[in-house]
Amino acid sequence: METKEDEYMKPLVQLLKFGGFWFDFSGHKHAMALKWCNIARNVIAFSVWAYQMAYFMGGVSYLLTEAGVFVPICFDEGAVAVIVLCNQSTIRETIRIYRKRFEVFGSTPWAKNIIDSEMNKFNRIFQLPKLMLSVFFLFYSVVPLVYDAVLAYSGKSPYVVPLPLNFLLETPMQRTPAFYMTIYLSYLYFMIIVPRFIAFEALMMYIVAFVVIDVKILVQKMKNLSEKDDGSLFLQEEWNLKDVIDHHSTVVRVVEEHFWLVGLAMMVQNLTFSISSCLVIYLTKTSFNNGDIVLALFCGNFVVLLMILNLMFNGAGVLIENQGEMVLTAIYDTEWYKQPPKVRKEINAMLRQGLHVLKISYWSNTVNFETAMVVLNRAYSFFTLINTGE
Repeated sequence: METKEDEYMKPLVQLLKFGGFWFDFSGHKHAMALKWCNIARNVIAFSVWAYQMAYFMGGVSYLLTEAGVFVPICFDEGAVAVIVLCNQSTIRETIRIYRKRFEVFGSTPWAKNIIDSEMNKFNRIFQLPKLMLSVFFLFYSVVPLVYDAVLAYSGKSPYVVPLPLNFLLETPMQRTPAFYMTIYLSYLYFMIIVPRFIAFEALMMYIVAFVVIDVKILVQKMKNLSEKDDGSLFLQEEWNLKDVIDHHSTVVRVVEEHFWLVGLAMMVQNLTFSISSCLVIYLTKTSFNNGDIVLALFCGNFVVLLMILNLMFNGAGVLIENQGEMVLTAIYDTEWYKQPPKVRKEINAMLRQGLHVLKISYWSNTVNFETAMVVLNRAYSFFTLINTGE
């Protein structure tokens, strides 16, 4: 029977299944078939990725072609997928920890209200990047096919937007079975990697949400400590800080021991986002100059999408850092100075532990807005360099 705590984890687990990152379908009548379906999806995606990378090794000049823009984009998605697939145990452990913690918190009405409120908020926020990616992929798949059908009816040459396997198309292009098979394989590849990217977005957003909820409950516990304060300046009833100290230590430990996975994935993503954005901007410029308005519009929208995702992902790191500051503020705001020396000593220990700022990072590569600005600045620098080279 599904518990309330399972419902809190269900959106994340469902999206991981949707993306092909989850292989446990226990309880489903087609569990084995679904498991092998997800395995097959990943095998197909990595095969196409390897084929594309092998072609790219033939020369760096391929990057400036229409299909070359997918080299950094697919490398980013593929590398992140490898990181997630190779660290399934870490992801499962993180989900297990928070399922158990939410089960404990759920027995307290005010804590349950915090969980429900924050989960509803993050569920709504996540719909934005999910919707943007899905709509863009839908239009990028359908509009060119409709446009090409109109051209075919008029007896004109084929039209195709940049696709990962465009290097397989013959020149000049002709509407042959090989032409349509190449387009079909490219769209099949998209149908695999877009859900995988959405699943990684979900993983990033929801584990950040779990920490935010954890910290808000901790902050409320700190506030509750002063409920029996009589308002005088004399020593008050001694606090029992065991639960608060254990809670605080768990928050710090979970972030330090489990968030390196997200930090590593974001380090790779920030490195490739600059190149991806640069090449898409360059493709926007060249397609507009060549009169391909359809492609220019797609590229322009994709640049905006990349920038929004960059800010959203790196903004998650800022949100985690803010939680650390909230904990310190909550500790300072208690009436700790009215407590016996033993309690003051424990409070000081919590303050020292709180000085270890909560953050998403890997090898000193921290996820925050400063990193997001570096990514955008680097993309502009690369674009300027390419234009200078022309």
